[in-house]
Amino acid sequence: MTNQPGGAKGLAYYAHCQWTYGSAVEQKDVRLIEGLGYAVYNPNSPDDEAQWKAKGMDYFNELLKKYKFDVCFIRPESNGTISAGVGYEAMACFEAGVPVLEIPCPVLPRLLTPEATRELYRWHGYRKLADEDDR
Repeated sequence: MTNQPGGAKGLAYYAHCQWTYGSAVEQKDVRLIEGLGYAVYNPNSPDDEAQWKAKGMDYFNELLKKYKFDVCFIRPESNGTISAGVGYEAMACFEAGVPVLEIPCPVLPRLLTPEATRELYRWHGYRKLADEDDR
């Protein structure tokens, strides 16, 4: 894992929960991102931890300005939710014009039932599709 620019496609920020630091999930994600051609800024280092404890999320804002990341990869929780810290980092990147990509969880069921699909259509305003039966 490298925290220096130099990947063929640029530098990626890897936003993930602290409980995943040092885990097999973190190792797989970093290999995936590097395999896509990016150098990875992984905030799992003693220096990053010390800075975060001293400055809170302002430290991430400093990183965003300093490194001008080319992309941000986020790791959601296994149930699909996004923790507050990862969400903050993702929104800050998005607002700075940095593309944000989610690394999907392979154990998360994403297939909707017909009723859940209709409810999603209603929420999006697709009334015609939401009111059709299951033909």
